[in-house]
Formats: sequence, structure tokens, C-alpha cells
Amino acid sequence: MALDESVQLANILPADIYRKVCETLDMPIASSCYEADESIKVPLSRRMTKEPMLSYRKCIFIDRDMDSDTDVEICSSAAIAPYD
Repeated sequence: MALDESVQLANILPADIYRKVCETLDMPIASSCYEADESIKVPLSRRMTKEPMLSYRKCIFIDRDMDSDTDVEICSSAAIAPYD
């Protein structure tokens, strides 16, 4: 029973997360599922790509004259003219 669940998790999860889950739950590791995946290596980029924290429809305006540097105003881009 535990081996069947382990095989299902192996098909769903990445290898490193699968191993951590199996160690945490004391489940047997289905090694046959990952023998082929171990040889696949993805080259890592030198620098990580930064993603925007807000959606493209949102923008942040910081009023430099405010009393606190933590006061910000968030409005939708529909209220703002597009950049030209």
C-alpha cells in the first residue's frame, strides 16, 4: 500500500521534493521511477530572472513628500495613461 502511494507521489513531485516527503513520512522510495530522471540535468542560468511582485495591471506610486517612507498608494493602470 505504501509503495503504491510512493509511486504515485514519484510521478507527481520533483525528485528532491519526493525524497524529502518520503523521508518525512517514512515511506519507501520507489527508486525505479527516478533512474531515468537522474541523468537529465538542466543548465542553470548565471543570474536568476526577477519577476514583478505585482501584476502588470497594478502600479505603485510613492509620494516622496509623505511623512513616512512606508506610505504608498496602489491604483490600477486603467486610471493611468499608458507610457508613451
